[in-house]
Amino acid sequence: MSTDPAGQTIHPFLTSLPREEQFLQKAMSSFVRSRTAPVMVGAPEDLDWQRLGRIIAANQIGPLGDCLFSGRLLPSALLDQWKKLRLQTLFSNIHKLRVAVRLFSIFEQAGLRSVGLRGLTLAHTLYPDAGLRPMKDLDILVDTHDHQQVVQIMRAQGHEPANLLRTQVVYVMDGVEIELHLSLLTAKRYRDVMDSDVLLGSRSRVATREGDVFRLPADHELLELVTHAFVHHEMQGYARVLDIALMMCDPGIHWDFVSAWCRDKGLTNMFLFTLSYADALFGLELHPERHFSRILPARVRRRFASYSAFLFGGNSIRHFVRRKRNLFFIAETPATRFRELLRLFSGTTCRELQLALGRKRPPGPAGLPL
Repeated sequence: MSTDPAGQTIHPFLTSLPREEQFLQKAMSSFVRSRTAPVMVGAPEDLDWQRLGRIIAANQIGPLGDCLFSGRLLPSALLDQWKKLRLQTLFSNIHKLRVAVRLFSIFEQAGLRSVGLRGLTLAHTLYPDAGLRPMKDLDILVDTHDHQQVVQIMRAQGHEPANLLRTQVVYVMDGVEIELHLSLLTAKRYRDVMDSDVLLGSRSRVATREGDVFRLPADHELLELVTHAFVHHEMQGYARVLDIALMMCDPGIHWDFVSAWCRDKGLTNMFLFTLSYADALFGLELHPERHFSRILPARVRRRFASYSAFLFGGNSIRHFVRRKRNLFFIAETPATRFRELLRLFSGTTCRELQLALGRKRPPGPAGLPL
């Protein structure tokens, strides 16, 4: 590792990135560390602000552009776009919060426990401004495995499902898509590791200007964020890693509980890799390895570059292979490794391979010509 002139740590896998990506990560590191008033990071004289704008747009973090770079001498069109996105996100999130308050009230009256997940909680409690964290829909975990119980409760309030999935009931209320989760993880290889009753039993009521909502405590939210990001998305998506990095800095996390839970569930490798990757990507120097009984092997740490490549448009067949190999390091039991082997022949993996080979363009940053 090395440091830049400002004293920020630069991890080896970041030094090979173009200057715009490096500058973005230095600015984001300042944001995550401070969470309220990020220190302005000096920009290289030859920085391509238009390219930086495309990177920010591709990773869907436009509102943060207004937070990080307002007041700088850069194209006014970029500043105006970021400010507009921030206001739009704020109004959208307030609207979603009002819908969530109604939902929690419905379930409480019916005697069914529920708790908000990810965007709802993070936008209004973890981020310093609800306009900084876009969320596509509302994710709420409910205390039942019975689709019909949810349908009956919602039907009594005049709402019909838009879709019934294996472990979800989907609704649309006031233009907001709502995913009511009957189980946190849907993937068979990891479905049983996250007990919904544990999460629901840890929830707390939070009063907001719009009404009461229910959220997870910081350590349980971290468990949910890491398992969801890795199991369902293999760490793809800049905002998912940013959420984890911010949550890692929360002083309310009981690391002894997190590490003990990981040992019990056979997820130490998953958390060790994910937390170490987020720590390195945002230059936090939190050294999450100290909370676990294992050190991340150097050969595995070198795979960080293959995950950041997907964020910054440098995906390739080599990075694809390294990410797939990493799944077998994460899997700590023979049964899980066998299921990971079977997934290599799935349609999803074939589509990912096509993206890596450049035969198909994804909707996100991996296919953006930067």
